[in-house]
Amino acid sequence: MDWSWSWSVWFILAQVFGVVTICFEFISYQIKDHRKYLLVTSIGNIFWALMFVFMGIHINFAATQIMIIAALFGTLRGLIFWWIFAKNTKKRKIAGRVALYASLAIMLPFTIMAIVKLGHTSQIIIQTLGLVTGLLFIVGQYLPSKHYLRIFITMYAVMVLIGNTPLNMIDDAGVRSWNYMGIVIELAKIVSVIVFYILLTRRAYLSDKLQKVKAIIACEVGKVTECCDKAKLLESGVMSAAELERLVAKMVRYELSTIEKTDLKDLNSAEEKTKLVLENVKTVNDVRNVLITLIEIDKLREEQAPIPRMSRFFNQFHRVWAGKKDETTETNS
Repeated sequence: MDWSWSWSVWFILAQVFGVVTICFEFISYQIKDHRKYLLVTSIGNIFWALMFVFMGIHINFAATQIMIIAALFGTLRGLIFWWIFAKNTKKRKIAGRVALYASLAIMLPFTIMAIVKLGHTSQIIIQTLGLVTGLLFIVGQYLPSKHYLRIFITMYAVMVLIGNTPLNMIDDAGVRSWNYMGIVIELAKIVSVIVFYILLTRRAYLSDKLQKVKAIIACEVGKVTECCDKAKLLESGVMSAAELERLVAKMVRYELSTIEKTDLKDLNSAEEKTKLVLENVKTVNDVRNVLITLIEIDKLREEQAPIPRMSRFFNQFHRVWAGKKDETTETNS
């Protein structure tokens, strides 16, 4: 197996379009909005097809024509789904199912014929699993849930890496060579899904922290507003003004981190997010009114705080020194 290719213009162009494809593949699986995902991945498939076109010019079109057809078919399927999901009507729902069944019907026979021609049992098993995951990926593109799509594309990318379908090619001389860019593209899909779920988990963690912070702020504000006696508040262990300010700043920061723009799909969802923002504004105003009382309580804390031993020593030294200075002044006069 040859591990390198000559660096022709066509080979370089194939690598350039491969890098562009990687960018689109990675970005597409960070998108939660279904239609935006379909549009971005369809554009990415165009660059993916161009990569195989230039690889075909460089080595042999027979080795790349299946992948060119698959990429163009993926572009067409994605754009059809993108158009169908633009409106939630009965006709479009029927059109979506027709497009889904047509995609499965087109992919299934050609893939089965290619699998049957394989000589080894292990190859047949691997390619059959690849076929199943490929069909699941097409179904995942149609389903509205963002999780099915990412699970199925990860399974499909893994099977592509194992099966080596678009990853190694044969040139006119019959020499098999690795398509490194194809390997990186499949890895980019897997990494993108992993990053997506890391960010999703982080957002859920921040949302949980946000609720706890809001509960603490509400408790502290409630203490101050319900009790007018500053001495009692001091005894109850109310939070200081500086601590409450830091907590409110943390609340706003968490809220901004947990807001997902793709959730703003219609007027109702926008109103829900607006209510959350208004609640935060009300909380900030409540805290602003409470801070005056807390500042006064902080002054009481400072007055009642015990003087450290070293501070007492310096205070006594200062008094004695000041007394001696006064005595010297009187003597001189």
